[in-house]
Amino acid sequence: VARCSDPAWDSASLEELHRFRGEALAAKGEYSAAEQALTRAIQMRAHYPEALLARGLVRLKSGDYRDAAEDLTYCVERRRFLERALYARGQANYSQGRYSAALTDWRRCLEIAPTRADRLRELMKDAQARAQF
Repeated sequence: VARCSDPAWDSASLEELHRFRGEALAAKGEYSAAEQALTRAIQMRAHYPEALLARGLVRLKSGDYRDAAEDLTYCVERRRFLERALYARGQANYSQGRYSAALTDWRRCLEIAPTRADRLRELMKDAQARAQF
């Protein structure tokens, strides 16, 4: 891992460096390499919530909705990064055709993050219509 001028890197553990690398790769759209780096971070520190959230988001972007939902569920169950995890897990559920589960996630997200109300209501309206079929 290349040295960075950010002081956070100076005191970072090896698993944090893998997470940072994974997040940087994800930002560049290199999802496969990002997932590998994040998985390595999780292997080094079991139940690493920051890495699980990041890997869940990477898996969501790469279309691996089932595994994304699994990573994000870990965060939701432990109330870590709850707003982001609920919003993203709702997207994963929606993408799998699990519209009722998506609605549940987005309703909870709306309760804790009213600033997303417009976007969430739009998503929820669509999911509600699809859930009725």
